[in-house]
Amino acid sequence: MGSALSLGSTGLGLSEIAALAQDAGDNRVGQTLRGWATVKAKAVRDLPPLRVEWAEPPKKHGVIVGWPDESQQVRALAMALSKIATTIRFPQTPAP
Repeated sequence: MGSALSLGSTGLGLSEIAALAQDAGDNRVGQTLRGWATVKAKAVRDLPPLRVEWAEPPKKHGVIVGWPDESQQVRALAMALSKIATTIRFPQTPAP
């Protein structure tokens, strides 16, 4: 199980990040991008057993891996990440 990790400080604008995220999610029929969250790789590494595996392109993009099988542990780690993440709401996905 892996979760996409937000782009780091790449200098991209919100519209550019949204377009990349929408492209990545195009295989999800009926779903529209509403926003995303950013979290620093160090913050993920501070929550063992989670770790970051870089998955470029795009630059500074990674995947959170190392999720435990136990659903309560997954929930606790996800809650911990949500407390330190910055949420960006994107009201409208830009047209391609």
